[in-house]
Amino acid sequence: SVSWQYMAEPERTRLARNQTKILSQFAYRCAAHEYRLLASGHAHFVVYNKLMPWDHLAGVLIHAEAGGHAARFDGSAYLPSHLGGGLLVAPDKESWHELRRELWAQ
Repeated sequence: SVSWQYMAEPERTRLARNQTKILSQFAYRCAAHEYRLLASGHAHFVVYNKLMPWDHLAGVLIHAEAGGHAARFDGSAYLPSHLGGGLLVAPDKESWHELRRELWAQ
């Protein structure tokens, strides 16, 4: 899932275009439900731009406990105090880097 509606241009258009490289797409517009899908292995990754702690703090923790990797778009660690800078959540660090490269490709 790529939640690009809160992103500024040109990043918004780039992610919308590049998400077509991914075979499966979903957008429930409910971070709690999407994190549940990730932690249970029913989804591969999510991308968020707007980072409110009530949307992401518990989900990132649960996903990490399930073995997943989450980091901001620049690769730095997510902290509950971050309200921007985006978040890419993937099954592991290697997948995170591959998704980051492909989704942000020029």
